[in-house]
Amino acid sequence: MTAVTLRRLLPEPGTVTAEQALDGLALAELAPDHRPYVVLNMVATADGAAAVAHHTAPISNAADRQLFHELRAHVDAVLVGAGTVRTERYGRLVRDPGRRERRVARGLAPDPLAIVVSHRLSLTPDLPLLADRHSRVVVLTSSDAELTGCAAQVTYLRPEPGGELDLAVALRRLRTEHGVRSVLCEGGPN
Repeated sequence: MTAVTLRRLLPEPGTVTAEQALDGLALAELAPDHRPYVVLNMVATADGAAAVAHHTAPISNAADRQLFHELRAHVDAVLVGAGTVRTERYGRLVRDPGRRERRVARGLAPDPLAIVVSHRLSLTPDLPLLADRHSRVVVLTSSDAELTGCAAQVTYLRPEPGGELDLAVALRRLRTEHGVRSVLCEGGPN
């Protein structure tokens, strides 16, 4: 009879913090040279709903929110649609000073770059993200308009004149023009 060593596929049951669960996560190391590594973090109900009354809080719990915020501590940038920024009232992406310190210790900026997709640039400077002086925001848009009165540092990434937004092209440009190696995509079904 041959001896067989069995290995567990799952870790031993236990409780860990979001910080412990993501310890050692090095997404930037997974990025190819030509674009960032992209990860998704989204919530949904068993029947596929991505929000209740247009908000995600009713379908998440404290552990979900801790993981949500800790994931932001491991990426160069967070990509989100304008509708989510407006509805969820996005503000400074990393609010906790300890998380910002851990980002810096990992060689990241204290705050991730916010990347907001807005086809028509339907954003207002009073949105908490745009009103935050610590935030750096790149807006992916086809609009020729400019946002004025923002406390955040806002730049634009636009397609060629007459062209459409192309996410693959935008990701390559984020890598070459902004040094983005890892992107966390948050948001709903659109």
